[in-house]
Order: sequence, then structure tokens, then C-alpha cells
Amino acid sequence: MAKAAKVDSHQPGTWKNYHQNVIEPVDTVYDIYNPLPLQSLDDLQLTIKAIQKLIQDALTKKKRLRAVGGKWSLSHAAVTDGNLIQTNGGIAASYFLKDDDIHVAYGGPHGQLVYAQAGVSVLELNRRLKLNNLALKAAGASNGQTIAGATATGTHGAAFAFGALHDAIVAIQIINSPTSVVWIEKKTKPVVSQAFLAKMGSTLIQDDDLFRAALVHVGSMGFVHAVVLETEPLYLLTTQRTKVPLNAALLTAMSTFDPMEINIATTKAFDNGDVGRLYHFEVVINPNDAKTAWVTVMYKTPYRTDYKPPVQGGMGPGPDLLSTIGHLQDYGSAAINTILKLFASKFYPDTWEVTGTFGEIFSATDPKGEGTSTEIAFDPADIAKVIDTLKKANTAVGPFPGFAGFRFVKSSSATIAFTRFAPITCTLELQATNNQTAQNFFDKLWEMLDKAGITYTFHWGQVNNLTPAKTAQKYTAATLANWKTQRAKILSPEMIAVFSSPYSDQCGLTP
Repeated sequence: MAKAAKVDSHQPGTWKNYHQNVIEPVDTVYDIYNPLPLQSLDDLQLTIKAIQKLIQDALTKKKRLRAVGGKWSLSHAAVTDGNLIQTNGGIAASYFLKDDDIHVAYGGPHGQLVYAQAGVSVLELNRRLKLNNLALKAAGASNGQTIAGATATGTHGAAFAFGALHDAIVAIQIINSPTSVVWIEKKTKPVVSQAFLAKMGSTLIQDDDLFRAALVHVGSMGFVHAVVLETEPLYLLTTQRTKVPLNAALLTAMSTFDPMEINIATTKAFDNGDVGRLYHFEVVINPNDAKTAWVTVMYKTPYRTDYKPPVQGGMGPGPDLLSTIGHLQDYGSAAINTILKLFASKFYPDTWEVTGTFGEIFSATDPKGEGTSTEIAFDPADIAKVIDTLKKANTAVGPFPGFAGFRFVKSSSATIAFTRFAPITCTLELQATNNQTAQNFFDKLWEMLDKAGITYTFHWGQVNNLTPAKTAQKYTAATLANWKTQRAKILSPEMIAVFSSPYSDQCGLTP
């Protein structure tokens, strides 16, 4: 018989996120751990009961409560002015569904479904998947996030033929009160059997609209205890980065999602006769340099063993730029454009190529210094206008102390996913050192985009200036009202209040 789940509490006074640009006072932080030894899925009900006690305590004391994972959000999405439950590492079980766990009507391959508890990191899940010759279909640029935390805010990569990380989810387990747990699937896509639900102690809800609303929930739809992800057979990504002119040909390549428009040489991935397909397309520019860009492409090929894995810890396409941007401070007080050129010459060589599995390419990162970032999404038809606005903002309040990255991702069906522009969404991520210069640039850029009439949304997990009115405008009032209607199917008004936060207030997600 397993022991009870372990809960540690401490009152830190202040809480910091991973990149140290969010520092806020909180009441109590709880660290929660699965019971050990964890002998079966049934034992996870002990973890759920421990979480439900914390929910009941928050409800009784009229405090707000939030689950937090790897603390990677650069917005205030992960923090609240009440209590926090840290999931990272403590509730990190995973389980590969067996045939009798799967609904008879499920149409996908049975051996590729994984149940992932909230606190398992993308890094660790990649490792476990590889041991079973499987891989995630997509993720963000770094893998320090937890599964639940990353999907809550719409974390994505540049898998423009697939979508964001949350688009691989087919079931969601949510603790929605001190006495209940719901298991949400699409009615049009049943996933698990009644026997599996019994092990989970969960009530099944098959509802397509509710499922789409719960995919991206920004922490405001209860305590997400676990998700079920569809994975795929292990594959390789051959990654090539090339320095190219920032010219009309590149704009055409970006608008058509075709890097061959700029005559990038055929990657070495095809030297052994593999048939590769474009998986990832990304363009990074220095807003202070109107002539240069770095294009990263990744081609997906079947897994083989005769490749040389990338050296971990180097600046590749997987580690996000923000995790290295702190090195800008190493160059002292030189002019920012000089600093950025020196930085690029060290971390962004003119040509670069490497091959690895998903987990090897998108490897562990360890940020240096304080960083900040904002990210918007828009229709690729507006790329030229956005780049022009970026340059004008830099002229007005620059020089911008960082880099701009454009990525392309298939639009998501999640109700409030920020990658909502169909069929392909373009994102612009601006990553910089965390200072007032960067914030002034963000403010000016947002202002100029609005004046130019460019429609865009914000990444929920990055710096933004959302208000209730702006959120309703960017997602439409009807979409936002629908999301709240779906939430009310599983959360009572009292529970909505518990799982609200200053950030959900700011964004208009709180009634």
C-alpha cells in the first residue's frame, strides 16, 4: 500500500519566475509529491486527495490558488496573490496506455498514447518517450517547462504542419473542486475505457466545446492534474541555420513558408537517401540591422542510429534565444548594435548544421541573467507590414536590446489559443535583456501595430498589455464569452474565484 502524498509548505514572502522578470508577493507555496512507492495508477488518487485538501483550504479561507510548473512564463500567468502549488518534479508520473485502457472507438495507434502528470517536464518526458522509441509531435524552443504549464498558455514551436504542444492533447484530467475530478475528452474522439477511468477516480465528460476551451486555460479552469498526449514513432530532425540577406526574396519565403525561395542548400540529411519533409521554419533578425537574417530550417526524417548527436549546451536552434540573451551583459557598455553583432558572431554562426532526436535538438537550457520577451501572432499576409512597423518602432525608441524571431505554426482549434490565424499563424517573438529600454520598445511597437490596423494576439505566457477590452477585441467578445460558458460547465462560481488571479483579472478571464 502506498503512503500518503507528501505536502510541504513554506512562506517565501516573494516568488520569482525562471527568467526573474516577475517578482511578486505570495502567501504560501506548497510543494506536492506523489506517494512513494508509486505502485499503480490508483495511487495517484492519493495525490489528488492531497490537492483537494489544499483547494478546500483556499475555499474556506477565501484565498486564491494557482498551480505553477517550471516557472517559465514571462507574464504573470503563473502567479497569484494567494497560494501556489508547485508541481515541478513532485507530481511527474507518466504511463503508456495499454490496450485495455483505450476506448474501443479510439482510432489512433494504441502504442502511442501517454498519460503525463502535470509536473513532468518536457525534457524528462522526451527522455522517457525515447526509451520507448517515441517522440513528442511538437514543443516550445526550450524544454524546462512542465507539460501542464506549457500547454496552459499555448506554448508552441515552429511545426507549421502540425501545431502547438497542446494540439497533441486528446484528454485532460482536471481537479475542479474539493470533492470532484473530471476527465474531459471530445465526444467525437473517445480515448480511454471505463476501466481506466475507474483507476483515475474521474468523472467522464465528452464535450468537444469544453475540450477546446480547456486546452489553453491560462490556469483558470481548475487544477490540471494530467493530460493524455498522442505521440509518434521516434524521428530525427536535421537542422540547418544559414545567414541570408533580409530582402524581398526572404519576405516571399516567409509569406509562402518555402525556404527554397532563398536557395538554401539542400541539407546533409538527404545524403543517405532519406526522404525529409520540412518540419520547422524560423527567421531571426536584429532590429538594428536592416540587412541580415538567420534562417533555421528543420527537416524530419525516420530515426536511424548512424548519426552524431548534437553537443549539449551549445547555442543551437533548440535552446531558446532568451536563455542566452543574458550574455549581452558580457560585452560591457559598448553601443547596443556593436554588442548585438558580437553576440551574433559568437552564438549565431553564418552556417550551422546538426542532426538529433526531438529531445536532443530541443535540449535543456539554463538562462543567464534577467530576460524579458513579448510574442504576438498574426496573419502571415501581414509579414511585410509587421517588419516595417518593427523598424519604425526601433527608429522611434530604439535601439532595441535584443533579437526578433519569426516562426510559423499551424493554427489551433483551442478556443483562446493565440495561434488562431488559419491555416498558418506567424509569430513574432522579441527577446531582450530585462530593462526599461525593452519595455519602452514593446509599448511603442504595440501602439504602432494598433495604429497600422494590424490584427494580432498575444502569447498568454509572455509580456503583454492585455485588458478585458483588448482581450475581447483580439479574440472577439463571442469567443471569450463561449470560453467562460464552457468553464462554467465544470467550475462553480466559488471555484472560478479560487482559480482566478490578478492576471486573469487583468486579461478579462475573471467574471
